[in-house]
This record gives sequence, structure tokens and C-alpha cells, in this order.
Amino acid sequence: GAGSIVPVPNSTSSSSSEVRVGIRPLSRSGVKFEVARVLFNPAADEYLAVAGYAQCVVFTLGAKGEVLDRLCVGPEEWPLDGIDGALLDVDWIPGSTSLLALTVAAHVAVFDLAKSAVAPVLTVSLPPREGEVDGSIPARIAASALACHRGQNRVLVLSEAGALYSHPLGPNDKGDAVVDVGNKLVLPECVRGREGLSVHFSRAHGVALVSFDGGSTVLLRLDPETGAVNASCVVNEDAGSNPDGDNNGSEDTYPFGPAGFSH
Repeated sequence: GAGSIVPVPNSTSSSSSEVRVGIRPLSRSGVKFEVARVLFNPAADEYLAVAGYAQCVVFTLGAKGEVLDRLCVGPEEWPLDGIDGALLDVDWIPGSTSLLALTVAAHVAVFDLAKSAVAPVLTVSLPPREGEVDGSIPARIAASALACHRGQNRVLVLSEAGALYSHPLGPNDKGDAVVDVGNKLVLPECVRGREGLSVHFSRAHGVALVSFDGGSTVLLRLDPETGAVNASCVVNEDAGSNPDGDNNGSEDTYPFGPAGFSH
């Protein structure tokens, strides 16, 4: 449904009282779809990407927050893919003012908005799923996230089957790329075989958070140079009610003291 995101300076709240604050928006601009994601470009904060489940629009904002222009990215409406919708993730390529990555089940599509908002300059697909009868069909993507270290960008791609890959993104990469099977990351035994749900990456801490069906989330500290896993731990959703977690005796889950992570 419709909603709004408004910064409230110096706001406070308590359980016993309700604080009402008057908000005066700098500008208003409607979109004809349910908003699922809103994100500014860290390299150029005048660009604001607003995405739904089947549409994505980039707004250009003025110095006072007014909308100067809007640009539809990709088709006017992406073909819906099941109940999840077409657009799974949307993110700006770190360090770029014009590169925007949109993720669908088939691939990660990178658009250079300085050149075209219709056709992507690069698509990144997964290799076929292991044991697939038709080896020409790529594995389906569940989610993606972008990682960056010293100007080197990588896209983390999580398959619906629960496999996680790390694919380098070069500044001159173009065309259709397929993730090398050698870039598959090693995950703890207790989440192998579980369906992948989502992946996020903290650029401040260099940690990836990957969630799986069954209530487990894996924290991964990645090598800044190679993208390989340096340390990992599993946080179980039911760890508070079950002191042993849901690891069935596995030694690579640490619900209360993640190994390899500093506090």
C-alpha cells in the first residue's frame, strides 16, 4: 500500500506517551506501483531509485529536494514471476554515479543509466544447478548483494537452491556473463541443501548475512581480496528457546559466540 519515509530530527518516543510531530515534505511525487525499495546512490545522492515488484524508477532531485526528472529503468513493467514479483533486489554499483543493478530470477542486470535505461550493459547468470537434466538452464536466483573493497566490486548471488556465489565485477565488463562454478562459497554444513531466501552485505564491516529456509542466518566474513569465506557462524531463529539451536550436533553453528568475529 501507499506509504512515506520521512526523517524526524531529534524525535523521542516512550511506551507511555505518544509524540506527534508535524512534517512538512520538501516535495511530493507519486508512482503508480506499490513501493518495495527506496535507495539513494551513495556516489551521487541526487539520484534516488524507487522500486516496486515489477517497476523501477530513478528520480533526480534538486538541491531543495524537488523532483527534477524521473527515468524508468528497464521495461515499463517487468514480467511478474510467480508470487514473489519480478524484481528481487535493486542496488547501486559502489563507486558509480550511473550503474544500477536489478536482480530477477534469471540474472542480475546492470544498467548504465548514462547510456541507456532500456538495455543493460551486463547480465550475470548462475551456472546450471547440480544434477539438472537440461544443463543449459541456469539456476534460479533468490537474491543478490553488492560488496566492495578498495574499488573492487563483487556481486554475491544466492540461488533458490541455497548456493552462494561471489562474482567479480570489472569496470569494463559487458555482455552476458555466467558465474564460474569455482566462485561458489563454502557454507556451514547445517544450511546446505536448504532453500536460499535473502542475502545482504555490510560494506562497513565486510560481513555478509545470508538467510535460509528453516530459520537460520549465516554470517560470513569475506576475504577482501579474493571474496572467499574467512570465517562464518550460524544464528538460529529458535536459539533463544532451544539452547542447542537447530544444528543437530553440527560444530559450525555458534548461536551465542560467533567464531572468527570480534565484538
